[in-house]
Amino acid sequence: MTVPALTTQGLLLWPGLYIENNDLVQTLLVNDPAYLSSYCGTSENSWCVLAYQLEGSTGDAAQGALVSPGDQIVIEYDYDSSSGMTTQTASVNGNTVSSVTQPGALGYRFADTIECHANVGATPEHTYTDTTITLAGSNPSFNANLNAADGATPTSFSSTDGGTTWYIQTITLPASTCECNATGNC
Repeated sequence: MTVPALTTQGLLLWPGLYIENNDLVQTLLVNDPAYLSSYCGTSENSWCVLAYQLEGSTGDAAQGALVSPGDQIVIEYDYDSSSGMTTQTASVNGNTVSSVTQPGALGYRFADTIECHANVGATPEHTYTDTTITLAGSNPSFNANLNAADGATPTSFSSTDGGTTWYIQTITLPASTCECNATGNC
């Protein structure tokens, strides 16, 4: 993923893999003040990347790192069936910046989204490139499980080995708007 231009604070951009019990292994790119303060030690408008796992309604995260527009983020999720643990790693420009190992499970659905925690207004277009998902076994219909954000356009979601390894060349999430209603729901 290429880090997009900054926006008004309150935005979370993430790809993720849903696992057993609808838990979600996701790497967050945030400019939300609460996340910036808790995981990157600043409240100034900037981007922070962090490894994060949502378990039910509770999140567990590693310390994050500040990143700049144009930086390249590489995300890896690895599930070890012998230990039952998932390791999630975020690297920026070739350097590991956030990593966490937690109880996990096999993934069953890939997702990407734009999440608003404030009246952000315009959100930047952003793109995930060269996404590879390797499953523990063949699942020829895994590509039916892409949960893409509104308007997201993957260039492909294909497998050349019968459904074990899946590749998406690009997923582009278009510029959009994030606004909250009168009751604060965003």
